[in-house]
Amino acid sequence: ASPAFHSTFQEEIIEAGTPVSLHCAASGNPTAEISWTLDGSSIPVNRRFHIGAFVSVSSDVISYINISTSRVEDGGQYSCTAVNDLGKTTHSARLNVRGLPYIRQMTNQTIVAGTDFNIRCPASGYPIHSITWEKEGSLLPAALHQTVYANGTLVVNKVQRTDAGTYTCIAKNNKGLTARKTLWVSVL
Repeated sequence: ASPAFHSTFQEEIIEAGTPVSLHCAASGNPTAEISWTLDGSSIPVNRRFHIGAFVSVSSDVISYINISTSRVEDGGQYSCTAVNDLGKTTHSARLNVRGLPYIRQMTNQTIVAGTDFNIRCPASGYPIHSITWEKEGSLLPAALHQTVYANGTLVVNKVQRTDAGTYTCIAKNNKGLTARKTLWVSVL
């Protein structure tokens, strides 16, 4: 049978400094393997994070992330994906850590002209009032083929050469304090 989750973590809001544990339990035959991402990227490697897994008596895989002392930058959308030879399934939920806006470094992108690309702004901090995108200082969307979603995802359809350049994500809280990070997009 393809993997199915029967126990998963839910969205939560925590204070910085508290420990947190996220878990996903999946059935599947053959036994599934579970991997994790944070805002679509691999989980940061540091001593505060411990990722582990074990197989239960009923051959379910239970995978977990334990964060010993949470920080604002640990917030974001966590996803666990269970895979076996017959299929895969993913569960996602946000971990919100109270604090000032923070954006993790994004990797520069190289996009083929004519294709679509989307970039999720890896913002954390709570509460966040708004997430916006700029290209070279101009607020997006500035053209019909650009869309910015409330969750901070920027989508550019049918990329053109003029879409190359620097893109900046800005996360703002309700007091007007901001965090910003920039990435470079090349178009082939």
